[in-house]
Amino acid sequence: MEIVLLTKDTGWYGAHSGYYEQLPKHLAETPFKVNVIKPHSGVFRRLIGKIYSRFRRWPQRNQALTYAELVFRRKLRKKSTSSIGHVLNFEEHYLVFHPSIKNACTTIATIHIPPWRWSPLMTTCVTQLAGAIVLYRRDIKYLENYIGEGKVKFIPHGVDTEFFRPGAGFVSIPPEPRLLFVGQFLRNIGMLNRVVRRLQKDHPNLRFDFAVARHAFEGAEFRELLSLTDVVWHHGISDCELLSLYQNAYILLVPMDESGANNAVVEALATGLPVVTTDVGGIRDYGGADIFPIVANNDDDAMVALVERYLQNPAWREVVSQKQRGFAVEEFNWKRTTELHIQAYQEFLL
Repeated sequence: MEIVLLTKDTGWYGAHSGYYEQLPKHLAETPFKVNVIKPHSGVFRRLIGKIYSRFRRWPQRNQALTYAELVFRRKLRKKSTSSIGHVLNFEEHYLVFHPSIKNACTTIATIHIPPWRWSPLMTTCVTQLAGAIVLYRRDIKYLENYIGEGKVKFIPHGVDTEFFRPGAGFVSIPPEPRLLFVGQFLRNIGMLNRVVRRLQKDHPNLRFDFAVARHAFEGAEFRELLSLTDVVWHHGISDCELLSLYQNAYILLVPMDESGANNAVVEALATGLPVVTTDVGGIRDYGGADIFPIVANNDDDAMVALVERYLQNPAWREVVSQKQRGFAVEEFNWKRTTELHIQAYQEFLL
């Protein structure tokens, strides 16, 4: 079997984070031949992409993506029936599956975003997939209506459990407990703002670390957070700095409006950092309500009460921490996740 991957360039993940970055690396360590196509900017690439997009009358976009898709399809034309093409982000590269295009080999995609966020054209394109991998279970039945029964497979997001590991831990509550917020996509920023302000009022000794990409502040909701006090902002940090934030925090506070898989959640699980989040999307697929307690979306009272329970009971926090770490090591290590991808490829090729 030969595997051709079309990945993406996120730009803010380090050497140990991310689905698009980690899966190709681990697949390359298997006995199978792996060919990775990644978009790269450049005048020539964008020009070719623009010409092709205009010819197809496709929507305006970053034309480096179109060029990478052309290279991906060209690679697949030369492959045998034992080859599989895998688009690692359907939402970014859905035009690979445009009805006017016929892919030469079995071509699948990983779906990350809940379908209700798709454009009509994306919904049309998804019907052309030979199969799909999803990182959470909730929407499998819905997607099977478009792709076919049994052609949508759940594989959990992996995490580097050797790098993301617990620190010294807490035998008691530190004088100034640090609460960590990580990320920006699909986060419930309004809830975060309200909960943090309530916690600051009732627990003035709390301190907060927010690790957020700079582009997040283009939105008005994030700009409101800038008025919060006792918050240290982190942008463009290294892998080791991110690990240190996880290891030195007392809680991960990350309310979500929606969720498929979530890097911050799996990394917190691996470091044994208790996760405080909302019951949305795929959170239950990653231990929510079983390994760690969760609250209803926009239930500020319940989230504040859960944080306070951790603050009042460090022994219970330690129990949750150990359960999370064990769960991540067993279920989400990249060796297991990679093996599940290989198994899925072989099943799609049958």
